[in-house]
Formats: sequence, C-alpha cells, structure tokens
Amino acid sequence: MTIERRLRIMLIVTAIFGVATVFTIVHIAKSTRFHQVNSRYVAEVNELAGLLNQRKSPSLKQLLDKLYSIRNEADTCVSMTSPVDRTIMYFIQTREAINLCRANAIQSQIVINRLENHAPENPQAVVLDNRLRDNLLAVPETLRRNTATFEALITKTVKFTIRAALWFIIPFSMLVIILCHTIIRGVTRNAQEYRETAEALAESEIENRKLAYYDSLTGLPNRNLLADRLEQTILSARRQSSRFALMFVDLDRFKHINDTLGHVAGDELIKHAANRIRKCLRASDTLSRFGGDEFVIILPDLRSAADVSTVAGKIIEQVAKPFHLDGVDTHVTASLGVAVYPENGEDTSTLMKRADIAMYQSKDNGKNRFCYYNNELNKQADKRLLLERDLRRSIDHDEFTLHYQPVVDLASGEIAGVEALLRWHHGDQGMISPAEFIPIAEDTGLIVDIGYMVLDMACRQCQLWRNNDGVDLHVAVNVSARQLKEKRLISYIEDCLSRYSLPPDALDIEITESVFYNNDSCSIDTLHKLDELGIRLLLDDFGTGYSSLSTLTSMPFDIIKIDRSFIMSRHGKNRKVTESILDMAENFEMQVVAEGIEDRNIAAFLKQRGCKYGQGYLFKKPVPADWIELDENFTNLIISAPELELVVPGH
Repeated sequence: MTIERRLRIMLIVTAIFGVATVFTIVHIAKSTRFHQVNSRYVAEVNELAGLLNQRKSPSLKQLLDKLYSIRNEADTCVSMTSPVDRTIMYFIQTREAINLCRANAIQSQIVINRLENHAPENPQAVVLDNRLRDNLLAVPETLRRNTATFEALITKTVKFTIRAALWFIIPFSMLVIILCHTIIRGVTRNAQEYRETAEALAESEIENRKLAYYDSLTGLPNRNLLADRLEQTILSARRQSSRFALMFVDLDRFKHINDTLGHVAGDELIKHAANRIRKCLRASDTLSRFGGDEFVIILPDLRSAADVSTVAGKIIEQVAKPFHLDGVDTHVTASLGVAVYPENGEDTSTLMKRADIAMYQSKDNGKNRFCYYNNELNKQADKRLLLERDLRRSIDHDEFTLHYQPVVDLASGEIAGVEALLRWHHGDQGMISPAEFIPIAEDTGLIVDIGYMVLDMACRQCQLWRNNDGVDLHVAVNVSARQLKEKRLISYIEDCLSRYSLPPDALDIEITESVFYNNDSCSIDTLHKLDELGIRLLLDDFGTGYSSLSTLTSMPFDIIKIDRSFIMSRHGKNRKVTESILDMAENFEMQVVAEGIEDRNIAAFLKQRGCKYGQGYLFKKPVPADWIELDENFTNLIISAPELELVVPGH
C-alpha cells in the first residue's frame, strides 16, 4: 500500500475519530446542561411547594411566576433533545424522558390556566383562598415524581452515549496510532530508498564518467581523456614557452598472440604491457590506451631530446622482456614514434598524426625501435593518403592493366605459361610501382576487389591466347592471403572458368607463405577446394616466409617458386639452399620455378640441377599481352656448361 493511500485512510479515520470525539464532548456538555436544567426545575418545584405550605396564602402572581419558570425549564429539556438524541433514546428505550418533560410542561400549563382563569382581571392583587391552595398542594409532588424519573432516564441516555462514543474513540485512536506508525515507517523507508537511490546515482555517475574517460581493461585514460589532457598540455606549454613530446607505442606481433593464444591471453598481455610502460614514466606523464595494442604517452616539460630517448629506450627494453601467459613465455616488442611540440606541430590533430607516422616508420625500419618525426616522414604519409584515395577511384576508372612475364621451360626453352602482374597507370603520376600500391591495397582491403578484377582479366586474356594460338597456355594469378578468406572466391573462379570456357588447369593460383602465418583454417580449406577443382597451386617466395616441410606435405601445392634472393645471391650457402630445395621438390614430386633469373650462367646451373621452369629478366620483363610471342624460344639464352657456379654477374 502506497503512502498516499495510507494518508487518505488516515484522514478518513481521523475525521471519524474527530466526529466521535466532538459527539462525546457535546453529549457530556449536554448531560451537564440537562442536570443543570433539571436542578433548576427541581428547585422551582420545591419553591412552589414552599409557597403553598406557608401559613400566609401566597399571591396569585407568585404562584404564576414559579409555574412559568417550571414550564420553561420543561420546555427547555424538550428543545435540548436533538433528532440524534431521540434516535438514541428510542434505541435504548429512554424516550420516556422527553414525554415526562412534555408532561411536566403540560401539567404546569394546566395549573397556570386554572390560576389565570381564577383571577383574570388583576392577578397581582389576588390572594389564593384556602380551598384553591389545598387543591394546588398535590401539584409539586406530581412534578417531583416526573423529575426523578426524568433524571434517571437522562443519566442512562448520557452514559450510553458516552460509552458508545468511547467504543469508537478507543479503537479509532489505536488505528490512528497504527497508521501514523506505518506512515512514519513508510516515509523513513522512502527516505532511505531516496538516499540509496541518490548514492546509487552518484556511484553510477562516477562509473559512467570512468567508462567515458578510462579504459575498462587497463584503467588507463582513454581517447576522450587523452584529447583533453593533450589540449591542456598544449595550452600550458604555449603559456610557458616550453616543449613536450607525444609518443605513440604499438606492440609488434600482438595479432599473432591473439590468434594463437586467444583474446583472453591478449588482454592479459595488454594489461602487463601497460604496467611495464607505466613504471618507465614519471608521475606527471600521461599514459593512455589509444585502442587495441596502441598506447599514447604525453611527456610534459621536455628539456632535451635525450630525455625522450631515455624513456623510449626503457619502454622498448621492458616490453621486450618475456610475458608469462598461459604457462608459456611469450615475446613481443614495441615500436615507438615521437612528435615534439612545437617543432612537429602546435595542435592536437597534427601532433597525433605525426607521432603515428613516426611509429609506422619504426615498424618499417624493423620494429623494436623508436623514430622521431621529420618532414620526410610527413611527405611519405601524405603520399600514402593520396595513393589510397586515388586507388579507390582507379578501380572505377579502369586504370589497372595486366602485364605478363613468361615462365620458360628450361629444358626446351619454350614458354610454358605466363604470370599475370598488376600494373597501375595513374592518370597524373603515370606508372606506379606495385611495391607502392599493393601494401596500401592490402591494408585497406581493396586488394579483394582488385584481386577479382585481376582474375577476370587474366582468364579473358588466356582464352584469347588459347583460341588464337592454339596452345595450352597456363596463366598464373597472385591471390592475397586476405582474398583467400573470401567465401565467394571459389564460386567466382568457377564462374570465370565457365565464362571464358577454360579448363581448370589453365589457371594457376600463386600464394605467398604469409598465408600460413596465422594457420588460418578458412584459407587452408580454400586451398584444398581449389585443388579439388583441378587448379594448380604455386607456393611463391619459398624459403623466405613461414612455411615448413610439414606445410609442403600437408598442403596440395603442385609447384614451388624459389625466391629471387637465393637465385641472385653470390654466396655459396645460397647455392646450397637452392640445390637443397630442388632435391626436396624432386623427392616430393613437385615442380620448381626459379624466379629472378637475369644471368645465363644461373639459367644453365638451374637447368643442370633439374629445375623445371625459370622466370626472369633474362628471358623477358613483364610486358603487355600484345608483346608476348608464345612461339618464342629461349634456348640460346641458356648456356650448357658443367659445374657452373651460382654467382651474380660481374662478381
């Protein structure tokens, strides 16, 4: 029951209680008045009897005055009884009291009439004679009898009324007390609930503020609080003409930890790394988690660049120590980028951008190090942004073309196939190297759409060659690790083969060893499905990445491509590596393509050691499709000589 309802009930009960109390008080007062009237009535009757018993006969006026008083007192008793009184008297059978009052009034009036009739002309002068006085002596006794009965009946009525009122007053008083108690308890409880609600709201506000400005995992300031503190640091440095450093910290190989040990272990590593970095800083420095595995540090009151170098060195050293996760010692490193106010920027966005650029430069330089921002880095970053923007636009403007590089059968010198290589002819900058735009396409995800476009173009050109020249040419297309995760890759390749009426073995798919970096099951399933379609699979850049002998035995590769770094190296060890790869491929019944052949002696050596295919500038650079002559033979470029050394020309 609500407090409002309790209050309404209490008001009703209190009103009833008040009415009962007033009723009781009124009847107590009325009882007093009844007794007073009755006392006066009795006194008047006694005085009347006294007048009649005097030796000297009273005057008619004296008797009439007393009788008038007696009648008036009787009338007063009748008029004092209200309808409620009459109802109560009727209920408790004391209504006779009213009749007695009326009877006394009537009796008095009869006597008055007789006396007034006795001497109507001059009542004041008339003195009663003895006979009339004797007749009147019985009147007081009659009036007294009525009075005694009236007194008893009135007393009974008043007692009943008071008792009945008390029956109401006592329980209703208790009910009022109980209601007051419950209301007080309710108000107290509501007040307590209000205090608890207010405290909960205050705690909630503190928690919301914490969520809004602090990272839930590490407890460090998040981006919102970082932006505010950085702005305050800029204002303070501007007023004091001082310098400060902004440092971006990114954990290297963190994604590998997440993928291999799981996100729980990754979160633990983030927390441990945050604690280690915090210990390298002063109390006045700000460490915030920017997101993922990135941290941002504000180093105020910078005196020299050496201070930043010292802090950066400590952080790199601490992060490089092993982390004990799930019972395993795990190693990560940190790449740091530093921007200094005001040299590298005077506002928040500029400093953040340039510290981020410097951090990526650290990664490009080999990771586990720090770099300061400079203008050259900014130029590189701006160029990258422009290339990214233009790369998106170029897909819709047909600025991409394919060049093809022949894959030569070293035994016959004939062209066995071609590799499709993407080229971008920028509308303003001309030809842009794949080394520049392919990494951007990988990072932005555009490589997926570009990859589908390349598959379509390569299959269409392969159909033209096969139809026009009547050769069973193979065209090899590079597919990125990101594209291998696409669920529609298989169906798209099937559509391309069907659209251009090509057999599955006309298409070779080349992938790099980076596919096996995360042991991605989706990519591996895609490779097996491609093999089931009858498409040849080539493992590109073998020996430079993450593959192993178990990879070769478990994956359905048909051909491995030896990286040009082994082919072009002057060192004898690399020649031994090349020979080992060739022997291993023979044992696994796999064919080998040697990339980067630029020297006749190298081509002859590879042929002599049983390498099936060769590819490189010695035969032909990547050229447009129209420049490819499928019947061309390169036998004259391969010198047959025993025991040739694998060396770089000119050494």
